[in-house]
Amino acid sequence: MGPAHRRVLSHGSKGDFWSHCGWNITLERICEGVPMIGQPSFGDQRVNSRYLTSVWRVRYDLRDGEIERWRVEKAVRELMVGREGDERRQGMVELKCRVESSIRGGGSTYRSLEKLVEFIRST
Repeated sequence: MGPAHRRVLSHGSKGDFWSHCGWNITLERICEGVPMIGQPSFGDQRVNSRYLTSVWRVRYDLRDGEIERWRVEKAVRELMVGREGDERRQGMVELKCRVESSIRGGGSTYRSLEKLVEFIRST
């Protein structure tokens, strides 16, 4: 992701993201701490979408089907001003904090990457 793209995505005025729920875009959204709306198309997108909606509860489920104006409006309103949106935003903030702590020194991701580097150097 380039600097201009990152500046737009990290700007404080955004309230949610439209996403196809591919893994790379999902990781970017988690790092920004903003909930998602979207419709997966194929491959890992459907599994990611279901996990984001049902387990982590950080994505508003638009359901499968045609993208209709009223459905998109309902999703945006719910995420921006509804109770479910509050829950999704809070969940995303918590998930972002967990990710940040995992990549700091001593965090689980940090330790796993250290082990990988050690393994690569030992061969």
